[in-house]
Amino acid sequence: MTDRDVAQRLRRTIGQVSHRRALLKIPAFKPHLSSRRWSPREVSLLGTRPDEELAAFLKRSVTAVRVARTIYHIAKYDSKHRLWAEAEQALLGTAPDAEIAKRINRTAAAVKLRRLELAIRSKPLPRPDAWRSDDDRLLGTLPDEEVARRLGRTAIAVTSRRHLFGIRAFRDPSSGRAFPSCTRRWTESELRLLGTTTDREVARLTGRSPVAVASKRSQLGIQHPNPQARPYTAEEDSLMGTVSDEKLARMLGRTFKAVQARRIKLGIRPMDPKKRPWTPEEEAQLLGRQTDAELAARLGRDRELVRRHRRKLGVPAQNPPHETRRWTDQEVRLLGTMPDEDVANLINRSPAAIRTRRCESGIPAAPRPRPDPWTGKRQRLLGTAPDDEIARQLGLSVHTVSRHRVALRIPKANPVLRPWTQEEDRLLGTQTDRKVAARLGRPPSGVVVRRRRLKIAPFSRPSRQWTREEDTLLGTVPDKQLVRRFRRTYEAIAARRHKLGIPPARPQDWRPEDDRLLGQRPDEHIALLLGRTKAAVIGRRQKLGIPNWAGDGRPPHWTEAEIAMLGTGPDEELASRLGRSLNAIRLKRRRLHIPDRFPDPNGLKPEEIEMLGTVPDAELAAQLGRTENCIQSWRIKLKKPYLASKCRPWTEAELRLLGRRPDAAIAENYSRTIHAVACKRRDLGLPASR
Repeated sequence: MTDRDVAQRLRRTIGQVSHRRALLKIPAFKPHLSSRRWSPREVSLLGTRPDEELAAFLKRSVTAVRVARTIYHIAKYDSKHRLWAEAEQALLGTAPDAEIAKRINRTAAAVKLRRLELAIRSKPLPRPDAWRSDDDRLLGTLPDEEVARRLGRTAIAVTSRRHLFGIRAFRDPSSGRAFPSCTRRWTESELRLLGTTTDREVARLTGRSPVAVASKRSQLGIQHPNPQARPYTAEEDSLMGTVSDEKLARMLGRTFKAVQARRIKLGIRPMDPKKRPWTPEEEAQLLGRQTDAELAARLGRDRELVRRHRRKLGVPAQNPPHETRRWTDQEVRLLGTMPDEDVANLINRSPAAIRTRRCESGIPAAPRPRPDPWTGKRQRLLGTAPDDEIARQLGLSVHTVSRHRVALRIPKANPVLRPWTQEEDRLLGTQTDRKVAARLGRPPSGVVVRRRRLKIAPFSRPSRQWTREEDTLLGTVPDKQLVRRFRRTYEAIAARRHKLGIPPARPQDWRPEDDRLLGQRPDEHIALLLGRTKAAVIGRRQKLGIPNWAGDGRPPHWTEAEIAMLGTGPDEELASRLGRSLNAIRLKRRRLHIPDRFPDPNGLKPEEIEMLGTVPDAELAAQLGRTENCIQSWRIKLKKPYLASKCRPWTEAELRLLGRRPDAAIAENYSRTIHAVACKRRDLGLPASR
């Protein structure tokens, strides 16, 4: 196999593999060119998917797919410039954009842009936290814990909803007692299950929520059964400091941070190959008796460090004898008859050796024939479409296509510069310029220039005329008091008053009645009621020594009952019940060191947290409908390792499916690329599944 495949399989760099192969005098792997012809079915698949994916599907090399696509003049697959089919456009607006994008293999941004261009409204997402009428009928018929378990809500949410409608708690038919609102106690059998398996499985076996299981496990100090957090053995501890932390992490199947933390905890210094002392055995028995590269590979040291230490001791280098191959008369006669690369492949020499021998012999280089890319069929395409589209179809650069079109004096094809028709001119001014541009497929700037050239007024909604009653009220009261009454903006009222030359209504002196209102309501309400500014109300209240109103009517101090409710429910529900802000609830709870036992409804769910690090952040963000920055911040906050890398080890379940199921299905189920699945299957010598 190639050096790249060997390096990926052995988890080494390509340079290390190439250097080791040269030391062992092993020739480089040269894949045999496939001589089988392209069938009509294979040709029809060109350009329908990426070249790498199609090469793995057809069992051909990527170069062969690219050459065949160039020969048949098929453009490279590009999902961004894929044309929209009628069936795809019919799905727009029937579901959320992310779901439609996943169905038709497009990005959510492309689906949203196309939907806005066609003026199609998006389907609103249903609110998962909305209470239905069927949910409300269950209140009071069963204990709150049972209702919460059936509806997938918290017990405090069910209790709050029942208190809101004034429904009495469920009572036992036999004794007539009301069921307590506290959660049921944990039994000994349930406690023994904690930590033996995942929280989701324990929640399913005990009939509890995963959050309750995780909270109880954390209270008892039971470690989560995570394979990455398995305890260290004595053999693993003995390896600490013998090799670098990165190499030991790959050997043990752990993360770099975990190995580094364990080494620091044991008080072991990190292994540094640059500072490792040389032993007498290494200096006496090995230096000068082997090449520097072989000795570096044997001792696990850097090649440059071995060379420096050898020179420091004055030991001569051990160079392998260089075998030179003499040139024959037949090989010399081939020089200059064809390109140097072809001669090198024919006589098994390097192109540099061919070029050096030809220059020493004074033989000119053979002219390299360049095929003319501009045939009659290709030239006829110039000017029929934009240059970038023609370049994408022919597999050339935009500069090459533009230069050849200008040389042939072919006008540029630009749909934006097409002439205006009478039907398009009639639409100008009937709608906004942006809507007209989207409807005609033109840029908004072009629509504005055309409308101004024809002296057509821009589209504007009919304005509401001022009445005599409104004009007579101007200046009698402050302009802010007329905003709700006139249903106009403050700026429009002030402009109308200035136009009529009416002075503004100045507030009068403070009356005893006005002073009695201070401190009874918030300053904003009093300012709006008296037609004064908030600063004037605050200055008057402070001048008279009147204390401020406590916000929205809640008591300024925390009572014992309110403090006792902290932590018994989500902060959002307690904020609405106590009439305080969410920040005040969180700040008071943190000052009293009360833990938050209820997760944030806008945060990640437990099942979503378990998915962190198992797939790439971008792919997980698309699955969960969140941003990539949100997924990345949550993964870093929870200290989840990023396991979805290119060097992610293969599990036994994945290896058992290789060759039994299609590569595309395995790649989709286990979040891998089709190319990675095909390479792993070929390395194991397994045939592809049909």
